[in-house]
Amino acid sequence: MFKFSSFFWLILLFHFMNTSYSQTISIDENSKHFKNTKQVFSNNPIDARDTRKFSVIKVNEESIVFKLENSNGSTGDETQLQLDRSLNLNHQSFRLWSDLVAEHVTAKQIIEHSTLILNKNPFENGMDGLKGYIELEVRLETSYKYKLPKTKDYDYFTYALNFEYDEDGGLGTK
Repeated sequence: MFKFSSFFWLILLFHFMNTSYSQTISIDENSKHFKNTKQVFSNNPIDARDTRKFSVIKVNEESIVFKLENSNGSTGDETQLQLDRSLNLNHQSFRLWSDLVAEHVTAKQIIEHSTLILNKNPFENGMDGLKGYIELEVRLETSYKYKLPKTKDYDYFTYALNFEYDEDGGLGTK
């Protein structure tokens, strides 16, 4: 009979502690967060120079993906949230990127907690007029190839944004 060492269980526990996150999803038609119009991601932006893009990808009748991208050409970020009919987040990701190549640095973004507030259920009430607020608490892990002893630096930040969907913008079918 094969026995797992205590080291294996410790590694497994550490893995689950690093990959676990909490989430909050709610429907609130009058959320105070919808009044913040400074940074609104739209599927149909008014200004063609707007660097914020919001798209909705209908995976099937039971699942949709919200994709929010922001870029200035040399740096940017991308957020993806997969929502099912029961309003559970099945997948979420956040990624910072840059065109600067730094081979000695590795950065990883891990979502610790996410909050999603919608003004309505998109599965029951359709997408037109959908407004949302996303808040992500992100842990940024930075590793340095040549730093001794090999350690990781941790930084935490909160990323918050609003989005809205206008039916005239069309529904993505990727």
